[in-house]
Amino acid sequence: MITPYSNVWPKTLSSPEGDRLVIAVKHARLSGDQDFLDAESARTALELAKDVEWWSVSASDLIYQLRQVKSHFDDPSTYYLCRTSSDFAANRPYQPNSIFTNTSFYQAQNGDGVAASRIFYLVAGAVIKAGADAKLAKQAVVELRGRCSNSGDIAQEFNNILTLYTEGQSFIQILDNKKLNKPLEALAKRLSTYIATTNKSAVTG
Repeated sequence: MITPYSNVWPKTLSSPEGDRLVIAVKHARLSGDQDFLDAESARTALELAKDVEWWSVSASDLIYQLRQVKSHFDDPSTYYLCRTSSDFAANRPYQPNSIFTNTSFYQAQNGDGVAASRIFYLVAGAVIKAGADAKLAKQAVVELRGRCSNSGDIAQEFNNILTLYTEGQSFIQILDNKKLNKPLEALAKRLSTYIATTNKSAVTG
């Protein structure tokens, strides 16, 4: 793409979740290349890195600060609140959906993709709220399974999660639970197509 700005190259890169916009900038000098950063974003990032009391980039929209991931849902680092957007993409319609936020696009609908999106929203919310004590309620999984078709890969992964609850058990641990992580990773893989669809819809309107 040709732009009126020298040494600036906007480009889209394909990914399972849809096309991603990448803007490359470069300025050749004798001493090497120079990277350009938004001054306000850089200042905020430095403050965040220095202050151990800061645990998120913003006090609101915590779910939207989670990175797009596909694995390690039993690891606390998966739920670090470190994703942010520039002023150019401050509004949600301009931000790509992640595995944790895709449920907002489908919230008025039913189906496999809705259920799979919703469970990651619930898992993340529980970890943000309770940390190491975060738990996943069996009743929530049962309700989401009921929103799925009677067959299919997503329905099967919900069945696999339900087998993790022993008789009479209402909650299971989320962090450090590798048995739960396995079906969650499988669901994350199945969600790629749904995320690509929502991100494309946001771009095309």
